[in-house]
Amino acid sequence: MFIDTRLLAPIATCIGIVISIILWFLNQHRKELSYMVLERHPVLNLKGAARNQLDIRFDGHSILDSYLIVVRIFNRGHLPVNVSDYQTAMFVGLNPGAEILAASVIETIPADLEDRIKSKRPEAVLIEKIVQERIFLTPILLNPGDSVTLQLLARNTAGAVAVHGHVQGIKRITCWREKRMWTKILTYSGAMVMAFAMLGVQPSDIIEFSLEHILPWVLIFLIGLVLLTAGIYWPKSAESMSLQAAN
Repeated sequence: MFIDTRLLAPIATCIGIVISIILWFLNQHRKELSYMVLERHPVLNLKGAARNQLDIRFDGHSILDSYLIVVRIFNRGHLPVNVSDYQTAMFVGLNPGAEILAASVIETIPADLEDRIKSKRPEAVLIEKIVQERIFLTPILLNPGDSVTLQLLARNTAGAVAVHGHVQGIKRITCWREKRMWTKILTYSGAMVMAFAMLGVQPSDIIEFSLEHILPWVLIFLIGLVLLTAGIYWPKSAESMSLQAAN
């Protein structure tokens, strides 16, 4: 029993619509906090004998082997993270034994994010305290797309960074890495659909110019072309653009 080729294109279209609706529904109920390291490099790249003759200090501490790190924490889900959601304080942590010499907030989205805290507690700031290798942040409402970018100067570290905290509805605060899985799936699927459509056309149909047999395969080929084009030109995320701009 064979399926009429004229039904393949409508069936493929319906499947694509159903999958899109399911993915949209799932994403609308996703709560997620992530972080990304925008910069992580030694303060001084000087090597050789000249390095031993140099002495650079910050607040009385030598920074010859220090790292400058810029990390962004952001809400990449579709639900807000409320102040009441924080079960423990969220903090940026380096490796054990590291020493944070300085830390500051260099950017927030929206720009008045810190004012939300000050409206309730005028003396409060986003960076609540610094304890050894940890920077503790004051709990704050983070709507979807909101972010806090921190810059820190630390020594006795190789630049390893992690963000921790127990937030209701979130298993863990993840390190963001661009995933191009969907672009690969679209690209490969499109190529396979196009190849399948070309194999379905018989040479005799082309010679006789039989539109009744050719047209369904042409429609399937066009669907594959749309999938392939979407995979190739899928736009990069805002996080990826920010990371490229920082580098």
